Amino acid sequence: MLRGTVLDSSYFGAGSQMRVRLQNGTEIQVQVAEPSPAGSEIGLIPETSMLHVLAD
Repeated sequence: MLRGTVLDSSYFGAGSQMRVRLQNGTEIQVQVAEPSPAGSEIGLIPETSMLHVLAD
């Protein structure tokens, strides 16, 4: 499980996109059905078939 803090969220089609800062400082973007409020501590279990790694 990845743990982090929600930085912000926005609607993205049928769901929402959240920007999350992981405990090691890495920021990631995730698509979710229902977003958590900014500042929330969350846990993520990535579905490996759905991961997309993009160059910085």
